[in-house]
Amino acid sequence: MATYKALLTVFSPDRVGLISEVTGLLFDHGVNIGDTSFSILGKGGGFNSIVEIPQDLSEQDLINALKSLASLIDADIDLKRFSLPDQEAPPKSVTHQIWFEGSDQPVC
Repeated sequence: MATYKALLTVFSPDRVGLISEVTGLLFDHGVNIGDTSFSILGKGGGFNSIVEIPQDLSEQDLINALKSLASLIDADIDLKRFSLPDQEAPPKSVTHQIWFEGSDQPVC
């Protein structure tokens, strides 16, 4: 199946289940999720993901589907198609580990 890559950015008020709703909708539309991050920004949440979208699903159709979610009605949603040349990925061996700890994080 033919696909294209895009950067998906969603900013909305943060709430429980937000990521699950967004990723569930992407799955239902055949979108493959790549590198993804979620950041808490005040009372808002920022979701950024490199996605691979089926060629027959337009950017606007996917944005409209995301806006149909009750939790994203007032969200800022941006989807930018891009094309990068294929290149060899860096090695996947772990060279450093970083430990973050805080009051809102469980201690391992």
